[in-house]
Amino acid sequence: MKICCEKNELFERLQSIASITGLGPTTKPILQNCLLVADGEGVRIEVTDLDVSARLQIERQEVEKKGKLALPANLLVSLIRGFPGSKIVIDAMKDGQGATLLSEAGDCSFKILGENPDEFPEVRQFAAEGALQIPAGKLGKMLDRVGIAASRDTSRYQLTGVFCEIAGKQLKMTATDGKRLTTDEMEIDNPASVEVSGIIPNRAVDVMVKVLSQGTETVQFALQETEVQMSFEGGELMAKLVEGTFPEYSSAIPDEVKTEVIVDRGELADAVKNAQLVTNKETGAVVFRFKDSKVEIEAKGSDKGEADIKIGAEVKGEDVEIRFNPSYFVDALRKIDTEQVRMEFYGSERPGAIRGEPSYRHYLMPLVVN
Repeated sequence: MKICCEKNELFERLQSIASITGLGPTTKPILQNCLLVADGEGVRIEVTDLDVSARLQIERQEVEKKGKLALPANLLVSLIRGFPGSKIVIDAMKDGQGATLLSEAGDCSFKILGENPDEFPEVRQFAAEGALQIPAGKLGKMLDRVGIAASRDTSRYQLTGVFCEIAGKQLKMTATDGKRLTTDEMEIDNPASVEVSGIIPNRAVDVMVKVLSQGTETVQFALQETEVQMSFEGGELMAKLVEGTFPEYSSAIPDEVKTEVIVDRGELADAVKNAQLVTNKETGAVVFRFKDSKVEIEAKGSDKGEADIKIGAEVKGEDVEIRFNPSYFVDALRKIDTEQVRMEFYGSERPGAIRGEPSYRHYLMPLVVN
């Protein structure tokens, strides 16, 4: 096998899916590799950990000799990142278990060892059963801002992903780690009246967000009983769903709004970050007071100092004082891209909602001090 590729395209493709390798439940060395395949259809990259799999095409390439290579994915990404020139030549060793990487000018070369490509597991193709056509940018944004609340604690496996529900003309996504909950929805074209739900694992969500940011306009998205599949321009992704039942969450969402606040998102984020600087483990909360057309933010740490910040805001309804984890609060603001942010409060001991677009809600549990 011998191919020549555009370096930047190869790097972007590898970087978006390299996290799949070596992170699954198995420690088989072959799964820490990516499979490079050069055949009559061009050049593609395949990765899998047996739970999450992806296949991506390289568009700008030349095939001098067909074949396949299994090379360590993370090492390959690191080498290509700093490789000189705009093109890179990958030439297989005689035994097929390694390759030489050459710069276009021939002034830089690396030899890296790999595994037997014949041992690489087969990556299934997109089945397209019950697939929905969805705008890629909108889906990627939805997964990104909902997924921030998914739990990373593997002992709570039902929460380690984004709960996806398809019914009628609605696609809804929800995630929670018990301390915050995010929910978003979009209208879809569902001609076959597909009705299905499942938990997309965090690892798959992370890869999907990266892939969907690479310029494709639409994707085919298929949520099945045990698997999620996605087909897009230049690639495919398949992932097993998280086993188990997502908890009933609708009862945790309050409905009687007592206080509404509109405030500049950037100014609020800066104020919370500054207040967080004086907190410590004992006083990790930041106090928010919403009243009299302003937001008052207070924080203190016995070994650091105190903060008292006031910023202007539009406040409607009851005055409210509430404590939040500042890191979670800033995380929520980061996922909102409007200049102003709308917040809703339901009392000092109920979750507060930070809103983005009309359908997006990021609920934060308050820190209650006895």
